[in-house]
Amino acid sequence: MLRRNRQVPMYLDHYQLKLMPFEIGPDPKFLWLGSKHEEAFAILRYGILESKGFIVIIGEPGTGKSTLLNATAANFGSNIRFAKITDPALDEMDFFNFVADAFEMGKTFQSKAEFLIRLGEFVKDAGAQSKKVILVIDEAQRLTPAMLEQIRVFSNVETPGQKVVSCIFAGQTEFLDMVKQNRALAQRVFFSHIIQPLTEPEADDYITHRLKVAGTEEAIFTSAAVQEVFRLSGGNPRLINILCDQALLCGYALDKKKIGPELIKESTENTLIPLHTQKEPAAAAQKEDPAKQSTSAEPTAETTTGPSRIAPANTDIKTPGRKTAYWAPITLAVVLGLAAYFYLNDGFRAASKGSRTDPEPAHSSGQPAEPAPASEIGRIQGQMLELRRQKDDTETRLRELQTRFGPLEKDQQELKAAKARVAEFESAVASKDKDLTVAGQKLAELEKALAQEKSSKDRLNADVSSKDAAIAEFQKKLESFASNQASLKGAVDTFTKENTRLQAQLVEINNQKGAAEARLGEVEKQNTGLAADTNELKSARDRASQLAAAVSERDKKLIQFEQEFGDLEKALAKEKAAKDQTGVELSSRQAAIADLQRRLEAARSAQLKLEADIQNTQRENARLQSQLQEMKAQKPALPPTPAPARAPVISQPAPVPSDTAGAAPDPAGVIDYVIKRKSQ
Repeated sequence: MLRRNRQVPMYLDHYQLKLMPFEIGPDPKFLWLGSKHEEAFAILRYGILESKGFIVIIGEPGTGKSTLLNATAANFGSNIRFAKITDPALDEMDFFNFVADAFEMGKTFQSKAEFLIRLGEFVKDAGAQSKKVILVIDEAQRLTPAMLEQIRVFSNVETPGQKVVSCIFAGQTEFLDMVKQNRALAQRVFFSHIIQPLTEPEADDYITHRLKVAGTEEAIFTSAAVQEVFRLSGGNPRLINILCDQALLCGYALDKKKIGPELIKESTENTLIPLHTQKEPAAAAQKEDPAKQSTSAEPTAETTTGPSRIAPANTDIKTPGRKTAYWAPITLAVVLGLAAYFYLNDGFRAASKGSRTDPEPAHSSGQPAEPAPASEIGRIQGQMLELRRQKDDTETRLRELQTRFGPLEKDQQELKAAKARVAEFESAVASKDKDLTVAGQKLAELEKALAQEKSSKDRLNADVSSKDAAIAEFQKKLESFASNQASLKGAVDTFTKENTRLQAQLVEINNQKGAAEARLGEVEKQNTGLAADTNELKSARDRASQLAAAVSERDKKLIQFEQEFGDLEKALAKEKAAKDQTGVELSSRQAAIADLQRRLEAARSAQLKLEADIQNTQRENARLQSQLQEMKAQKPALPPTPAPARAPVISQPAPVPSDTAGAAPDPAGVIDYVIKRKSQ
């Protein structure tokens, strides 16, 4: 017992702990999920991610439903709008306002219609933000059928094209009956899971985990103590916490560092918790009054009705009371039978010896015994008859007991076989739980990969949208470029036509040049005898050569213009091929277009200059033609020149060429000079 004469302080320092390891309230620091809880956790995550509607979690008080729901909410963080109703025993409007307050709608509603309208807006906003709306109802067995129907209507509020709202019910077994009675609600239940109590290995892991989180790696509880805790709690986590906390307090009071099964049993004397395993009535009666069992030959009703059937979920729990209730009647019957047998055999031996004249002495003194009186013989015979009757009754009762307990032995064998099958089943279930745990982990990995894929898809969609906008802008720029290109092409066509016209003019000038040369040849032939005419013709030829050189220079410029025009056409072809490039290439091409425009302007200015030169050449040719016509018109009126007069006058006009040597020949002066010489 606890030493109540002193104050019991906290036991943290005694066990070198930093935290209280077995607090009853849910604490996220001590979160531990067994195989059964991991299965339910994976199902909850999948149901919330895919918005599967209603999910039902069933479990007895203390099995970890609230801890599981809190862990699920913490796992999603800000990606869900989470509301938890801890006590759903409310009327309609109180329930709606409670939900509105949990979702932080910031308003108190007076009617159901007003609440549903605001709820629709709330769900729509959550869907626009890619968030899930989760309503968790704890202690769901306290709901009324009317409120269940209201919750079903509540779940109908959705956004077009996607499912956002999910409802999670956590309650005890009777809630399943309530759901089955509402067909419309039962059809919306995506999954229902019953949280079973922990197994003994899971209970050991659970206790070790909580001690480790509290700050110690030492095994404070022995394996026998863990077995006792599991036996008394039945695998209920809340009862495990209470028993372990009481045991640590008891160990601290008794200055013990290790907790054994005796401390577990002693700590239960100071608690009012309903333990999972109770003693059998027959075993309790045997423990309270063993003397009555040893003296009474009549078995109790509890022991003769056969062993009670054990539920499959509790076949692994050891109950010493049942074992005692089974073997005590058999042992008692065997002992009574043996005692009666030996007693009767001794009585028969004594009676037979007493009937003879020399009875065997009852003591070992060696002296002869006195003969027994008749009354003593009658008493002995009566005892013999009574013992014989008791023997017969005992044999009859022994046969009855054998008849009764024969099936019990068979039942015991069947029970052992059933326990073996249960053990095999539990091992299979454990392997299935491991497989389910692995599947849950894989499912979590797949969900994580799916979330990453969704985020990358969203980023890709955003990139595609931005690229689509850039492409649309680029297409607009291409359209403007195409219009500019069309106008540029029109300008190039105009330039081509103008170039063709200039080439035709050059051809005409060349023809005129040829005609002028032909006429000059005729004049030269007509004036072969005149030296002045020869010089004059030579000057005219030089001038014609200069004109020809100027014309050839114009031809070179035209060829250069044609090359530039070809370059322009190549640039335009490159511009057409580069329409599918990026915006950076578009800017560079715009720069190239600007450069082409500058080159076209330069070509236009050169063309204008060429046209001016051509006009000057035409005017010069016209003047030469007029002079040649005048010379041709004046030539028939000249008298023939005598041969002897040619020699003395050749040397006299020597100063004349020297005056005009540095200047271009003047046809008018030449004609005057020729006329003067002819007159001489």
